[in-house]
Amino acid sequence: MNTPLLVALLLSASPAVAQMQPTQPTAAELSEKARASGLEMSKPFKGATTILLHTTDSADVALKKFARVLVTNGYEPDKLDVEIGYLTTKGKHVGDITPAVYEYKAVSSSEPGGSLLTITGSFTAKISAFNSMTVPMAWAPGNLLHAKHCFVAIEAIASAYAGGRLGYATKPERPVLR
Repeated sequence: MNTPLLVALLLSASPAVAQMQPTQPTAAELSEKARASGLEMSKPFKGATTILLHTTDSADVALKKFARVLVTNGYEPDKLDVEIGYLTTKGKHVGDITPAVYEYKAVSSSEPGGSLLTITGSFTAKISAFNSMTVPMAWAPGNLLHAKHCFVAIEAIASAYAGGRLGYATKPERPVLR
């Protein structure tokens, strides 16, 4: 009698062993895990606050090319330092009913085979005659509030970078009252 085959058959028939089989995580579990750990995902997920643009260009060339893509899409660079690898945009006024100002930052770094641009953004809205609130961009399913619109706007611009590949992650930030 073939003992290993018999053991395998008995184990597969056992309900306790069947329950020990690994299961695939759901999309919601993956999103939560990515958000909690800062892992990169290939699609936007609830709570994503960072867009990762992978390029085959060097870090300084990628930053300059991204600055041109921003200008083409109506954003004016505020600071551009290719030595440090840092770019910020001047605020762009968006919206008529609930106006806000969108601002973005990109940090470039080298990675094997090219570079990585880490893109974050925020919007600032008036909450009273004397106060405004700045909130980081964030992706969420179904809503089109300023946080998501700010995210989707820069995502469309980043996807216009020729030869780039997008990824998504989270960077914990808190709203700032001014």
